[in-house]
Amino acid sequence: MSDLRTAILSFTDEKREDTHWDFKQQWHQNCAELLHDIICLANADHRGERFLILGITDPPECGIVGVQDDPNRKDQAKLLDFLSKVPFCGDLRPNVTVKTVSFAKADVDVTIVHDEKQKPYALTEVLERNSKYPSGADKRVTLFPGAVYSRIGDRNTAIDRTADLYFVERMWRERFGLDLSPLHRIQKYLFDHENWKWDGISTGYYATYPEFTVAVGNEEKVTDSHHWWNSWPLNEPSRRISYLLKFHATTLTTLQVVQFDRESFAVPFPDVDYILIDPAKSSDPANTYCFYSFLESTLSFALLVHLFGPYSEDGTLQRMKMKEALGAPTKPRLGFLPFPVFSGEAEKSCFLIHLEQKMGNFLQSNPTYPSREMGDPKQAEEKAFGYWAYDQFWKWKRR
Repeated sequence: MSDLRTAILSFTDEKREDTHWDFKQQWHQNCAELLHDIICLANADHRGERFLILGITDPPECGIVGVQDDPNRKDQAKLLDFLSKVPFCGDLRPNVTVKTVSFAKADVDVTIVHDEKQKPYALTEVLERNSKYPSGADKRVTLFPGAVYSRIGDRNTAIDRTADLYFVERMWRERFGLDLSPLHRIQKYLFDHENWKWDGISTGYYATYPEFTVAVGNEEKVTDSHHWWNSWPLNEPSRRISYLLKFHATTLTTLQVVQFDRESFAVPFPDVDYILIDPAKSSDPANTYCFYSFLESTLSFALLVHLFGPYSEDGTLQRMKMKEALGAPTKPRLGFLPFPVFSGEAEKSCFLIHLEQKMGNFLQSNPTYPSREMGDPKQAEEKAFGYWAYDQFWKWKRR
């Protein structure tokens, strides 16, 4: 909330509005006008969140007056209920969150319009609303089906117009990922598992854009590794396989995948962080445990979802639970790999700090650790630590 407060103050200090923020002195009397403002922000050509800030006067004053006494005030539940009844094309509607920030005696409501790759948002039916204003005058606001409303600079598309073709084209390119680099495009396409065609041996291509392919390359047997899970689950050697992600004949990148023959599945190599056992001592190999995880924003996670897509209940794994997913899909599992998935670097950093603060609990429950021995004894400790850390992760998520 402090970050949101800081953002509001920085906007008011500029004494203007812009593509991703819009000031309103009060909540809209007319719901069609409110919807128009939200759609314009949702369709704006901006990377990141957009803000409809209620309780601040128009530029150049940009004074904080608050909405604490506003009879038209809406909380998140009311706004989401309203949006759920709006006839959006494809039933795709802006994702919004309503938050309140207090300034002295004034409460400012902020409707945060989240940045999602579903533009352009438009209606399938005419939406009309009448409002009687204090002057006694009636005002009818009509939003038209198929019209693409957007926001350029500090101006919204007029209600009786549609956005310029140039900006509408940019919206469609963003939705289909055509404005991304080839590497980011193939990362996006890996999540669309059903549209990949494999030859059953070593090559797959994306049916929508066949120029994107994945080739299974060289492999090597892993006989000596300091990662405890390389011989999981029955101390049998695994294989390390190269997956080549290609655009036409160009190899965009190569990812290392570990194939577990006993459990009949493959896992992209996870990220590795090193957790201090004793913060008072130097971070030598004997004073750290390896912590393995995935970030949702990485290619490794996209490939992981691609490999496990068919085995989830609904055909997708938008946020994977490793305990449910990292096991053989065709037979009873002997266990699971304790690799948490983080939504971003910030979430991961917070948890790693939390984990180091809890290290005393792990050592108390395992009084023989740390043994300070490398090799197999060290791997046994790291395995125990990995499963303990995984349990800590879910306790931390549910706190």
